[in-house]
Amino acid sequence: MSTRPRHSDVHSFYSYHFRTRELLLLEAVSLQGLGNWQAIAEHIGTRTKDEVEDHYKSVYVNSPNWPLPVCYVFRFPRI
Repeated sequence: MSTRPRHSDVHSFYSYHFRTRELLLLEAVSLQGLGNWQAIAEHIGTRTKDEVEDHYKSVYVNSPNWPLPVCYVFRFPRI
């Protein structure tokens, strides 16, 4: 029997973490104020202020579906 995880389990794992990070970002924006990227990055704890700002702008501000976010999966670069 293979010890590799099923393909669908891997997607579920990454999807869960992606959603968790997105909710953490939106919570931080709500608490810290839009544009306070340093405080937002500190709230998230795993991203720089530039990464947070770029991600927010690319997914939420520059969305072709504005005011809805971009619907494709966006991942931060791995560190």
